[in-house]
Amino acid sequence: VELSPIGSFEAKSSKIRGKIEKNSDGSFSAKKITVKVTSLKTGIELRDNHLHKSMLAKKNKKVILTNAKASNGKGTAKLSIRGVTKPIKFTYKDKGGKLDIDFTINLNDYKFEDINYKGVGVEEKLQLNVVMDYK
Repeated sequence: VELSPIGSFEAKSSKIRGKIEKNSDGSFSAKKITVKVTSLKTGIELRDNHLHKSMLAKKNKKVILTNAKASNGKGTAKLSIRGVTKPIKFTYKDKGGKLDIDFTINLNDYKFEDINYKGVGVEEKLQLNVVMDYK
């Protein structure tokens, strides 16, 4: 997460639920993958609390990715954050049993507004990376 005027931080979770399947034609698919919002940790408890509050964790407990389809290093899916669902495009690398997936979202698309603390704000674009096993 890039901050303005300067800085950045990472939010991580090892609590990813769901499965990615490698299809017979070499493509990949996933019906539903979820991450519990409160499992996202930044290394600072106060920042974690702000993150969970801004993501409306009490009402929208999970980030949900559905209908993922991918081949030849590129894919599409639907991503739900804060109760808003938007289509996304992503790239991936097959690491032999794991996929390393990268995509960017615009926080305004998910109705995030005015995310800041003591004059430090979150940039509109968010880079996401997911590393997940497949079968």
